[in-house]
Amino acid sequence: MKTDQRRVFLAAVALSITTALVGCNDQSYKVTGDNKKEISQYEKQREEAIAYLLKTTAHVGEIRSLSVLPVGADLVAQSKKMLALKSEGDAFGVLSPLSHCRGAGYKAQEYWLTMAGTVRTQTSEEALKVYVNEAQGCQEQIDNAPAAVTFIETPLHKQAPVEGCLKVVSLGDQEKVQAWTCPSELLSRK
Repeated sequence: MKTDQRRVFLAAVALSITTALVGCNDQSYKVTGDNKKEISQYEKQREEAIAYLLKTTAHVGEIRSLSVLPVGADLVAQSKKMLALKSEGDAFGVLSPLSHCRGAGYKAQEYWLTMAGTVRTQTSEEALKVYVNEAQGCQEQIDNAPAAVTFIETPLHKQAPVEGCLKVVSLGDQEKVQAWTCPSELLSRK
């Protein structure tokens, strides 16, 4: 039900944005896209991210509670468990609304490798701190859905359609248009 309400809301915002831009009778503003795909990905993966963060936290807790490192088959089993945890996080992607959750899995495994003595570039306390920071980033992404954004092109001399839009930096010198990312909510008020 909540997902359907969010989709209806996003569709209404998109319609009002298009209407607002068309309504200003300025053909130099061109809507080129939005971030509906990222919002949809967030909605689909949010519950999985919550479960995954709990899982990484439990695994890190297990490692912290070890008085001695496992040996033999137990060491191999723990290493495989942490590698599987890291791989499970790949489902969230590198450039996604829940990318810090992927990072939490990677940092949990890095913490294990540091504790096991495989990684010697940092102390176990430093590795734990890095994991905690990434886990906090994951929790922040879980708690804060991405805001709806509209992508707009204008001629180079033209300003953003509303205050609050961000100019997309281009590295090319042959650009004929300027790209902007604008919070859809701001455009709908115009």
